Amino acid sequence: GSVSLYKSKPTIHIDNIPTSPIIYALPDVPGGRWSWDEIPQHNIKQFCEQGVKMYQVDLFLEYMWKENGDFDMTIAKKLINGVLEVCPDATVFFRFHLNAPKWWVEQYPEENVIYDGVEASSDQNIGLSRILEADPRNPVRSSMASKKWKAISSEKLVHFCKEFSKTEEGNSLIGIQVAYGVYGEWHQWGINENEADFSKPMQEYFKKWLTDKYGNDKGLQDAWNNQSLLISDIKVPTEKERNIISGGIFRDPKKDMKVIDYYSCQHELVADNIIHFSKIVKEN
Repeated sequence: GSVSLYKSKPTIHIDNIPTSPIIYALPDVPGGRWSWDEIPQHNIKQFCEQGVKMYQVDLFLEYMWKENGDFDMTIAKKLINGVLEVCPDATVFFRFHLNAPKWWVEQYPEENVIYDGVEASSDQNIGLSRILEADPRNPVRSSMASKKWKAISSEKLVHFCKEFSKTEEGNSLIGIQVAYGVYGEWHQWGINENEADFSKPMQEYFKKWLTDKYGNDKGLQDAWNNQSLLISDIKVPTEKERNIISGGIFRDPKKDMKVIDYYSCQHELVADNIIHFSKIVKEN
């Protein structure tokens, strides 16, 4: 599978044939997430009989990466085979969630997102648990600025791509969408209720971002209109600071540059992560 221009528009190609971008995607929730279950198989078959040949399934690092260090791709294979059972000529996309497994998050709490004055919400375990269950609240998740999370997730993604490409099921995989953030959609954690991210990784990332942008303290002082500031002392703006908008409905760069810079930093971090993990998939 590839994406290239067809009639001047980016188009999915399968075996070099332009294909209409109709994809039947399974959810990540219990009852619908496993392609081999009764209801998903019924739905896949119905779509297949109508000519839809592209399917998406959610795959989590947590399914494969075990606390003892093992990396077991059995579920990834089963997800593809479940589709092929009722649609033999199907092609499959993985929505690949880069969330570190819960056991890893518990081992490295210093890498987790911190919310403004609010405790993180643990995922509930009620038997049929959804990995993303706490996402719309203030979930316990690794910060997007965590170097440790980024490095280990990158390592596991490289391993998966290289090893899965050697399997028979890999022949039916035509794309991987890298997913993180709220519901895998790259929204910042806590976006619905509380601002983030006040973790040490994000504090350090913001300082580096400011250094890259302004070069030194003098550059920052001039831009923020405050000659007493030092980059080393800067902290992520509080929720109260973010709620002050000096220019009516707009932020005034002469007064609000700290908040303007932080949001720019936060958004660029998201984009840089997407580019980073997508590059890994393409290269491996």
